[in-house]
Amino acid sequence: MYYFTWRSPVRDGKLKSFHTRELPFVFDYVDLDEAMTGTGQDPNTLADKISSAWVAFVRSGNPNQKGLPNWPSFDNSQRATMIFNYECKIVNDPNGEELRALRAIRAAT
Repeated sequence: MYYFTWRSPVRDGKLKSFHTRELPFVFDYVDLDEAMTGTGQDPNTLADKISSAWVAFVRSGNPNQKGLPNWPSFDNSQRATMIFNYECKIVNDPNGEELRALRAIRAAT
């Protein structure tokens, strides 16, 4: 499980981290997508980490690799999720409280 939270700096950051924004990072083509990723080393550094994790996962079923914290397998008790941003980190059940509140509202209706 992953959560891509890197925010595009273009348009003064107004685009934030929109749906599919991680794809240039996964496939390591941020330089070809400067209109949405901006320029500089930061997007490339993150793309190296993300694309390496995807390649490792495809090859072995395990996304762990140098440059990222240990990425445990997802299970329903811990819900370990890799947060991809300038700082990559593992968070258990990100936004879990909000999701449980929404489920409760939906169940009540």
